[in-house]
Amino acid sequence: MRRIGYAAFVLVVLADLASKQLVLNFFRQSSERVIEIMPMLNLTLVFNRGVSFGMFSGSGDIGKYILSAIAIIATIVLIWMVKSASSKWAALGYGLIAGGAFGNVIDRIRHGAVVDFLDAHIGGWHFWTFNIADAAITIGVICLLIDMIVQDKTESASG
Repeated sequence: MRRIGYAAFVLVVLADLASKQLVLNFFRQSSERVIEIMPMLNLTLVFNRGVSFGMFSGSGDIGKYILSAIAIIATIVLIWMVKSASSKWAALGYGLIAGGAFGNVIDRIRHGAVVDFLDAHIGGWHFWTFNIADAAITIGVICLLIDMIVQDKTESASG
């Protein structure tokens, strides 16, 4: 089970960093600001100085360091949890969340903000702009919820 979690961590970090670098390179060379990928998904470049949905974005450098420290601590705890995961779902979830947190903290350190570039929308209503790390964190939480449901059903059946 550990291998699943550790592999997820490494794959997310590598995919996240590579995708962000590709997007940064593209937008440095392009005059375009928004590229339609699909009818409900655009490629755009946003530097998120806060956390989810831009919260705490006005906190300056001290906020960047506090958010980075929290993310590093969370990554360490989640990697440690991979080691003690009781199922493949849990190991995968912890690895995905840790990889996403670490990918975003690397951005904060390198760029002073998180590089977001996927803009999900319906018509004129834009949900949020996110990146691979954010998607991995969301999928990781879903994996942990699945693990809880499966464990709950297993315990109910045996108890």
